Amino acid sequence: MKEYLPRRINIRLKDYDYLKEGMYFITICIKDRIELLGKITNNTIKLTKEGVIV
Repeated sequence: MKEYLPRRINIRLKDYDYLKEGMYFITICIKDRIELLGKITNNTIKLTKEGVIV
């Protein structure tokens, strides 16, 4: 049986060429807020191997 997946809304700009060089914001969600990508201590982030890759 297939799990129910919510319908996603396309939020891309209609006439924007996303193949162009530029800066993009990416959101990465991690289940249960596991510190998979790094840990923040004293306002400094220590990245894990996976955090460096991302």
